[in-house]
Amino acid sequence: MRPILSLAVLAIFGVLTWHALAVLGPGIERRIDAAAEAVAAQQSPHPISVATRGRSVSVSGLADSEAARDALLVRLAALPGVSTVDHRIRVLPLHEPFRFAARRNPGEPLRIEGAAQSAAAERLILDEARTIATGTMLQSALVLAAGAPHPDWTAAVGRALRALGALAEGEIEISGRDGHLAGWAATAQVREAVLADLAADPVLRWEVEVDIILPRAEPYRFRAETGPGGANFSGHAPTEAVRARLAAAAGRLGAGGATGEITLAEGMPGRGWPLMVTRGIDALALLERGVLDVEGSTARLAGRAPTPEAAAEIDRLAGTDIATDLVISDPMPAARLAVEIPASGEGPRLAEGRLPQGLDRDALARALPELDLAGATLETGGRGTGDDWQGAIAALAIALPRLETGRADVAGDRLHIMGRLRAGFSAASTRTALRAAAGSGWTLDLALDEAPQPAEVAVALDSGGVVAASGILPDGIGPEVALVRLRGARNDGLTSGGAGDPLEWRGALDALAAVMPAFATLDARISEGTIGIDGTLAPGETAGTVARTLEAGLPATWRADLAARAPQSPAPAAANPPPDTEPAPGGAATTGGGDATVAPPPASAPAPPPRPRARATDRPGDAARASQTEISR
Repeated sequence: MRPILSLAVLAIFGVLTWHALAVLGPGIERRIDAAAEAVAAQQSPHPISVATRGRSVSVSGLADSEAARDALLVRLAALPGVSTVDHRIRVLPLHEPFRFAARRNPGEPLRIEGAAQSAAAERLILDEARTIATGTMLQSALVLAAGAPHPDWTAAVGRALRALGALAEGEIEISGRDGHLAGWAATAQVREAVLADLAADPVLRWEVEVDIILPRAEPYRFRAETGPGGANFSGHAPTEAVRARLAAAAGRLGAGGATGEITLAEGMPGRGWPLMVTRGIDALALLERGVLDVEGSTARLAGRAPTPEAAAEIDRLAGTDIATDLVISDPMPAARLAVEIPASGEGPRLAEGRLPQGLDRDALARALPELDLAGATLETGGRGTGDDWQGAIAALAIALPRLETGRADVAGDRLHIMGRLRAGFSAASTRTALRAAAGSGWTLDLALDEAPQPAEVAVALDSGGVVAASGILPDGIGPEVALVRLRGARNDGLTSGGAGDPLEWRGALDALAAVMPAFATLDARISEGTIGIDGTLAPGETAGTVARTLEAGLPATWRADLAARAPQSPAPAAANPPPDTEPAPGGAATTGGGDATVAPPPASAPAPPPRPRARATDRPGDAARASQTEISR
């Protein structure tokens, strides 16, 4: 009976096992598989393949990061019925910045490269690229990567490709959320449409450089004409910038301005063409009437010049590129003067000139007595009269005595004066005086510099050993350099820019630094050619030693005024001084709790006046006597 029962149990177990494997097993796998696919679709933006075998789940695909991959695996392992999870998920590389580029040239393949954030994004970008690559090949170097700066980045790339497709040629560069589009549009309307579309992009910030494909002009021309009725102009230009420059120059022609139009076109003969046209316009503005005609690289200017000087300036502006054909209305040369004031201090001298009618050499000498006329070429009979020149002569009579060096030129109705004023004269007051003297009939061009302040420096050494310097150094010596030369002195307002010889001043600063250790305290003042020192010597030092050191260190043309006082000897200490006494009659004081009484030092004898050359004295008994020394060479 037992064997029969055992066989029955085994049969029932086998039936149940078969039922679980054959009937229930596939249902469990399907439930796990469906749950795993739902989790993968929810967790990952990338397609994830799921395979379930029994209670084991295998997944493969892409993830933006290791954290995203691990989060997916944790969710899958937590599903009911799952015992193990195997994966072949690849983590995408991180691109920072996230980039995209496209280049479209006529007759060449459309080239795109950069990153796409998913396989779906890559397909969208390729589909958009194929729509603008009609008739040409498409070359793609896109890679899948993580790091897109915005969820709608792919849509922004599609917008950029459509903008590129609207152009005849161009290129796109996108980095992060910054985009740059450059290219050529067939019409201004196309360009404006592209600009408006990219300006509305909510994802990327765009910089757009789109030019219009220009018609070709043959010949490349420019023409301008001036006369009593006004001025007009017409012509070609290669860019908006050149068109604006030529129009601005031509707009100044004529008394009431000029009218005209400049058309953008290709075919400019060379890079120097706009400059040649601009010079021709400037020359045309000097004519009473005239025509500038430029065809290709050939330019011609014809017209009536008011004076020989105007004709000379027109020829200068025209140079060798523009042929001129000029008629001069008034052939009489203009009156002019050129005066030089050399730095040597010799005074103003006439370089050359032509006096107006009614003004001769003697009259000029009387009006400007300080002007040296010897050896100068001075002609007469220039355009204008002596009365016309009264304002210019009056202004020169003010300017010449005030100028230390410079130049003055009188030509036409202009007076140009430049140079450095003598010490004590203000540039502002001089300009005011010159304008008042010249009057309204003259145009003044003034460039006046004031004489620099003389260099002067004060140096003080206090009883605590602190050195301080203030004042103004000569131009060429910086405050930092001077403070180092003065043994690390403190800056108490020391600047530079004064008048003085920097080389000699360096020697004077070094000479002062060499004698400073010999003083307990001192006040020194340095000015051009002179150094003055007033101080108390340190114990063991003598005025004679200081004088010799100064003499050896100073520049040859400098002199020193030295007042060196010997240190004061302390009064003898009182025997058994009572503690904490009040000051005794006569000014003596006793230190509280100390054992010495210090009397005030006797007044020093007044220093003798400096002599042209004297020796420092250092005799026994002269400890309190001031020693006065002047060194000159």
